[in-house]
Amino acid sequence: METKIAIGKRLLIFTIFISMLNWSNYAWNLRPKDLKVENIKQCPIDEDSPIVIDVFDITQPERQKYALNATIRILSDIDNHIYFKMNLTKCSFSRFKCDDLDTLATPNVCKNLNSPNTLWSSVVKTLQPPLTCPLKAGVYHVENSFFDLGIITRTPTEPGKILVNLSFFDYPHETERRKRLLICLAVEVTITQAKSLGGTISAPQTHAIKG
Repeated sequence: METKIAIGKRLLIFTIFISMLNWSNYAWNLRPKDLKVENIKQCPIDEDSPIVIDVFDITQPERQKYALNATIRILSDIDNHIYFKMNLTKCSFSRFKCDDLDTLATPNVCKNLNSPNTLWSSVVKTLQPPLTCPLKAGVYHVENSFFDLGIITRTPTEPGKILVNLSFFDYPHETERRKRLLICLAVEVTITQAKSLGGTISAPQTHAIKG
C-alpha cells in the first residue's frame, strides 16, 4: 500500500507532466505561421441591393502580404445607416472541430468611414473617386489596397482554417426593420506552421470575383 508521501510524489510528477505538455503545446502554437487565402466568394445578397461588385482581385505579392484591386458600382444613392458585421469560425486540423469565434459589429459605418485602423481603412484610402457618406451612385475603383497579415502570424493559434464572413447591410425602411444585405463576402484562410523564416513562396496567388 502506497504511503501518502509516495502518492504525493506521483501527483507532483503528473502535475509537472501536464504542465510541460500544456507549455509545449502553447510554445508550438506560438511558432511563426503562414496564412494563405484559399478562397473568396460572394455570398447571396438581396435582389434590391444597389451595390454591384464587377471585379474583386486579390494577389499575394509577398509571403504575408495581399493586394486588393476591385471595381464596385453603386447604382443609386444610399442614404440609410450602413451596418457592418464580421463572423469568424475557426476549424482545427488536429481536433477535427470548428468553433464560432467572436462577432465584430459596427452599427454605423459612415461614422467611422475614415477612421484609421478599421478593417476597411486601407480600402477607403485607395478608393477612386473618394468615398463619402451618404454613399453616392457611381463607379469606384480600389487600386493596390495592401493587407499585411504578418502581425498575426505569431498569435498563439494552432494550424487550421479560419472562415470569415463579411457583410454590409442597411434598413431601407426603418419602420419595417427589414434588413437589406448590400455586400457579403466569404473568405477562407488556411493557417500552417511556417517551414522556415527565410523561405520563399511560390508564384503569387490570385483570387478573383467577377460579376
